[in-house]
Amino acid sequence: WKQVVSIHPPTLNRDERRFITDLRNYWRQHHNQPPMESCELYVLRNLPNTGIGLFHRSGFYPDFVLWLHNTETGKTCVCFIEPHGLHHDGLAGSADKFAALNTLRGLSNHPEFQQKGIALSGYILTATPPKLIVDVQDRSENDLEREYPLIFQEENYIQKIFSGLVAGGNS
Repeated sequence: WKQVVSIHPPTLNRDERRFITDLRNYWRQHHNQPPMESCELYVLRNLPNTGIGLFHRSGFYPDFVLWLHNTETGKTCVCFIEPHGLHHDGLAGSADKFAALNTLRGLSNHPEFQQKGIALSGYILTATPPKLIVDVQDRSENDLEREYPLIFQEENYIQKIFSGLVAGGNS
């Protein structure tokens, strides 16, 4: 059947599924509480090579795009999420992705985006402990999250994403 039937897009892999499950559970528990009670959340699965690409030196198509729209203020935060981590490429191998996400964040400071109430952000998510990331040296998880658009997939990682979204939407 696999020769005559194709599924597009392909099913979610383990990292993608974990992110969506954790996101859904967090939203269910917190969407009626401040500051998210007046917000709507939208999630788009971004297709590689045909979806929204962020280009720095090479093409980068983050797996998901989140929109958090505040219906009271009219502000919208758009966040690109890549849940594939750093276990293969390390920090240096992901440099173009980090640069693309940092450039994207800088667009939020442009008058056109501020006038429209749009804030942009993005993160690479990783479950890889720092000691297993090739080029991390002696930096801690907190050091890496401050230095890079990176979030370690631990207990409160969805909270960190939403904190960034809510802060971006209220600025």
